[in-house]
Parts: sequence; structure tokens; C-alpha cells
Amino acid sequence: MTKKVRISALIAVTFDSELGQSIESIYPPLNLTQQERSNLCYLSFPDSNSACFGDTKYFFRIRRISEDVETVDREDEDRGHFWGFVHFRQRKDEDSPRGYFQKSFVILTRYPFVKFFQDRITENAEKYFQQPTEENLADIYEEINNIEVNHPYENPPSEEFYKFLSHQDILPHVNLIWELVLCGENLIIVGNSPSATAEVVTGLIEVIQPLEYAGEYRPYFTIHDSEFKEFSTSTGRNPQILGITNPFLVKVFENSTFLFLNPPSIKTKITPFTKTDKNLIKKINAGQKNHRPLPVQSLIHRKYFEELTKSFLYPLERYAGSLLPLQKQISPFKAPPAISSFDETEFIRNLANSGPELTSSVRGKWKELYKGFFGTGNFCRWFTGRRKFLEEKLKAVQLEALADLDASKWSCGKTEVEIVDLILRLRGILQEVGSTAERGKLEKKLEEVRDLVEDEELRGLL
Repeated sequence: MTKKVRISALIAVTFDSELGQSIESIYPPLNLTQQERSNLCYLSFPDSNSACFGDTKYFFRIRRISEDVETVDREDEDRGHFWGFVHFRQRKDEDSPRGYFQKSFVILTRYPFVKFFQDRITENAEKYFQQPTEENLADIYEEINNIEVNHPYENPPSEEFYKFLSHQDILPHVNLIWELVLCGENLIIVGNSPSATAEVVTGLIEVIQPLEYAGEYRPYFTIHDSEFKEFSTSTGRNPQILGITNPFLVKVFENSTFLFLNPPSIKTKITPFTKTDKNLIKKINAGQKNHRPLPVQSLIHRKYFEELTKSFLYPLERYAGSLLPLQKQISPFKAPPAISSFDETEFIRNLANSGPELTSSVRGKWKELYKGFFGTGNFCRWFTGRRKFLEEKLKAVQLEALADLDASKWSCGKTEVEIVDLILRLRGILQEVGSTAERGKLEKKLEEVRDLVEDEELRGLL
């Protein structure tokens, strides 16, 4: 299945000797707040410490504040955020007051299709730089918006990230990195360019898939960001992963864990609960020695993280399933009983017989890791989704009980008032049922119960 790509706007950002970074052109007109415009302008230029001369492409993510007036499909959307895909050009220019030509071409969108936009940003930036007119922006906008992508869209592995993980000083600590993301620890990625930090940040949030990362993350973050104060004073309740290129920010976030990209290293006060599988280390080292292609190395890492996360989730999902009421407690005539609450103590107590060791070769202090996971945004988001799934399952079981009801047998000894009450209940449930198959079964059952009403006049009204 495919769907058309949607972008919010194309934006050209230039450097004004009096105003600094400013929007030169935007198409189509977009009702951005002053704060959004400021964030966009600052993030569209690499930090002065990045030493990005020539052409540089990268991407950023900012909170969306302005009112959303776009009427497009919301699937795949990163709700509440804009993504900016940047092609920045800096070249010597004797005619410029500062001696340099500095300009960025930005694709602004709500969809985190990293590979798709990264593959197209340079070509379209070149088109605009050669003909910097609004008419040209409009043509480029229409061209991109008519391209179709596979749905749902999946970003391929970030090779820059997995190259970092394969480094000899990082590889023994990949489980630590996984745990840091899993338990919502603040992570600061320090690199020489926004390109590198952006790739690593987006790689990090994927290491806990299929679990969805619930914290805030910024592929590229600067001191000029409007959220700087919020992020720099975070107490850990709102976890964040930030990519920075300004060394000054290392001191600002001194209580966080740091991943340094040049050279690769980790600085943290946290001790991991699990140990990296020696087989993974052997595989990756052998690949390095034999010059195995980086995409293959990336897939080995990705498979390892996916299996590790699934093994971690298996006991949680098994316990969550036990929170459903028993089948005999579910009656077609009453509201379904409530799903039990998640008892962390009970879960830990039962872990000895159903822990991750059943499906994973990784060894460690799993109980302590689960305790660190409980209460995090990642746990809350997972359990919210799981609870919704269980509620839907419970509802389906009750609907099935109603559909399988022997109406004639049930009606024995029932008053007409009770029969009418069931008819009204069935009608109310039908209004909430979306499945065609379920509706068909319940409509048939409704007719069966309706035929049990002996008063023809009353039956006609029902």
C-alpha cells in the first residue's frame, strides 16, 4: 500500500548581517508562531562550533505550537512536532558583507520519513539555489507532494549509529546503551556536526523497538532553542535525548549520560544490570576484520536489540494478559468486570518462573532492571496501549457471548420488560460496533430477541 508524501512548507533561511538567521522565503504560507520561526531559523544553520564549510545536510525536530489547519491523513504523523530536513550551504563570497554565502533550504513536515527526505533534500536545494524564486519553491513543493511512499513507512537502519556501536570502545557497552534508553535516562550525544548527532539520536530511539520511546528527543539541539531552559533544568521526570555540537552544553548537562562521537566514548555514572552478549561482540568484530558491509553489521545489531526487547517484554505481556477477568465472570447482560491493576510487586515475585532468561541468552539482574523500568514514560505508554488492547479483547468476548446467546432458552421466565431492556441494550451496543461481521451477528440476535415480544404493537415500535 502506498500514500502520497505530505510536507508543510519549503523554507529558505539566509543570514542577514543585521538580523542574523532569517526566513527569506516560505511556500506555501504557514501560520508559524514567532517562537517556531525563531527555532526554525537557528536550527537551520549548524552551530558556529560545527565548522561546516561547503554543503551539509541534516535534520531537526521541534515542538509544533501553531494551530494545525492542515487536513491530511494523520497516520505516520509525529503529532505535536515538526521535522526539518536541511541542506546548508556555506561558501566564500567576496560580494557578501561577511565574505561568505550562507543559506539553507529546508523541507518542513510532520512526518519523520528520514531516508525519503534525506535522499531528496540536496537535489531540490540545488534547484532552489540556482533559481531562488517563490515560483520555483511552489514547483518543488508540488513535485515532492505528488511522490508516493510505502505505507506504513519504515526508516532503514542508521548506518552512522551502528558504525558508532561497532567501535571497539563502545561495543562491549551496547547493553548499557539499550538500558539507558529503556529506562528513560537523559542522554546527550556530542558530535562535530549536526549530521552525525541527528543520525545517532534517531538510531537510539529505535533500539527499544517494538517498544515506543516516550521521551522527548532532538536530533540537533542548540543553546538558542526556546526549550533550552526546560531541557537544561530537567529533573529526569521527562527524559530526553539531545544531539549537540557546542562543547559549552556539556557543562550545562553535566549530570546526564554522554555519548561522545569523536572519538567514540561513554561518560555515565550508571552501572548496567545486564551484560552484552559475547556472541554479538564476536560477530561484529569478525565483521570488522573481514570488511563486512556496514548495512549487514547494522542488521546484526538491530536484530540483537529487537530480540532483547522482545525477551524483556514477554514476561510483561504475559502478566498483563493475566489481568483480564475469567471467562465465567463475563456476562452478556452486565457491564464487563474491570481489568485488574498492574501490581509491580506481584510481577517481580512471579518473575523467577517466567523471566527473560526463557527466551534470551543475556544474563543479568533482570528484577532490578524491571524496577528501573516501572514508572518511566516508556512503561506508562506501553501499559496504556496494552490496557487498551485488553479492553478491546474483553469487549469482543462479551459481544461474542451476546451473539451466542440462546434467546429462546434465556427468555423462559423473563418478563416483557426484561426482554425490551435487552433489545435496547443490543441497540446501544450496535451503535458502537465497527466490525461488519460483528454487526451482522448482533443484528441477527436483535431480531431473534425482538420476535420474543408477544405484544405486536410494542414489537412494531421496537
